[in-house]
Formats: sequence, C-alpha cells, structure tokens
Amino acid sequence: MGGFHCPLGAMAPGTEGCIHCGLCTAGTREAYAKAAEKLRAYIRENVPRPRRVEKIAVCGKGGVGKSTVTAAFARAFSSLGYRVLVLDTDESNPTLARALGLPPCESMLKRPDSRFEPAESPSWLREDLDISDIPADYLSAAGNLMLVTAGKLEDPFAGCACSIGALAQLLMLNLELQEGEVVIADTEAGVESFGRGVERGADTVIAVAEPSLDSLEVAEKVKYMAEGLGISRFRTILNKVPDEETAELLTEYLEGKDIRYLGWLGQEKEVVRHGLAGTPLDKTEDAYLKLENMLKLFLDENEMDYPL
Repeated sequence: MGGFHCPLGAMAPGTEGCIHCGLCTAGTREAYAKAAEKLRAYIRENVPRPRRVEKIAVCGKGGVGKSTVTAAFARAFSSLGYRVLVLDTDESNPTLARALGLPPCESMLKRPDSRFEPAESPSWLREDLDISDIPADYLSAAGNLMLVTAGKLEDPFAGCACSIGALAQLLMLNLELQEGEVVIADTEAGVESFGRGVERGADTVIAVAEPSLDSLEVAEKVKYMAEGLGISRFRTILNKVPDEETAELLTEYLEGKDIRYLGWLGQEKEVVRHGLAGTPLDKTEDAYLKLENMLKLFLDENEMDYPL
C-alpha cells in the first residue's frame, strides 16, 4: 500500500477492516470518487451517534483563527470544570502552547516519516486509552488543562506530514474519555486532515471562517467531509467580521447552505495584540467572553452538565 493509510485501519486489501471500497488501488479520478463515496456511505451507516460532546475537531482555511478558537474553548471548558486535552495536529503552527498559557511540549513523533504505519505506533497508544496513560514526557499541563503535540516539521527535506496525521488519528480514535473529559484537536489548514482521517475519532466538528468566499467554501467542504465520516454535529464560527451588516450577509450565506453557526467575532484588537505577544487572551476581554458564551450555548443545546 506504500504511503497510503486506510481510513478504516486495514493494513492491506483483504485484511481485517477492509470493506473492498477500492480507495487504496484507485488509479483514476473517477475510480477514486466512486471508492470514496462507498467509504463515506459505510462510515455513515456504521459510526455510532454519540450523546455527549467529547471529541471536537476545529477546522478551516489557513489564518482564519482556528488556534484562537481552540485555545479559548479549551480554557473555557477548563473553567467549567472539565478535564481538557488539546491535541495539536498542525505540523507547522508553533503558537498553540502560548495561546493556552502552557510551556511547549515534546512531540510524540520525533521525526516525521511518510512510511509510518499504525502497527509501528508506541505501545502505550492502544485501544481504550485513558488520558492518564499518555506519558508525561509528551504532556504540557496546568491544572486540568493539557496539551499534546503529534509532531512538527522542523527541518527541510524532513518528509511529508502523513505520519503526524496517522499518529493524531490513532490518538483521537483510541482515547476512551470519562464523564467530564473532553479533547479538542487543532487541525492543519484546509481539508488535508480529513484526507488523513484525523477527524474520524471526533464527534463534533467546528469550522472557523472569515469574510471571504474561499473561507466559506472551505467551511462548506469541511461540512461535506464531516458528514462523510458520520459526524452530524457540525457548527461554524465566523471570525474577523468588520460589522453587523457583513455578519448578516455571512449568516444568510451559511443558512442558504444549511450550515449551522455558533456566532461571530469582530476584528478584535486584543486577538491581534495577544497573538503578536504570544500570550493567552485575558478572560475579561470581549473576544474571550464571546467565545466562552458560544461554548456555553452549544453545551446547553446538547444538554451537557458543567462538572464544576
């Protein structure tokens, strides 16, 4: 299978987990599209619908504010009493730890390798994995807020990021969360992570979008990809919106595409200031409070209790 990683975990055609969709052997665009639709249909029919919000993937076009939303949501979850694990799956973004107010942590994958296969994963990364089973060497933590990093591309000619995605997918799939625990994955830009199946273990996808057609179309594509994985809990957050008139235009666009949204942020100066300084948003500032309120409304909508 070379560098191909089956979304269902099959090691080769005909082995355990294979549904003979043809994705790994497709040689034309038409064959690939047919195989992908067969895989989407299988996942939609066989993925159980979760009750609780436990595993959230934050997605969207590059530069829209995914890390800002991830960090604010993680800190808000933590303030509500949840035990929160943030999974950094983006191989290039270096600022997430600072946005969380945490020191950087060592990557689980020391050197990316496109030949990485799930069978080569660390022994601790097994099924029914508890957050406490993650080695302390890979965690950065303060209280009930933790960060783990799948891997980073640090040097030229280091190879592709496929192995980082494969490791992140395993962690998302294998984590068995307890009541009052949540995982938030900050994904790489665009829909590449869906191609690697990182979101397959998620029960919720949140797309962040800004006032541009490219960004909105990426959000629409993310929704399509999420539904193909059997994830029905999808929401959008609008960011960098200059005024209420533009917000109305954007929400009308989303409604026309049957895309549900949580709310919108303006062009918040404190986001820029903290981003340049490499510091977390202050919990008294408008941007943080708006995101915290979006999260609370979302949890109330899903009948989630706060474990304070």
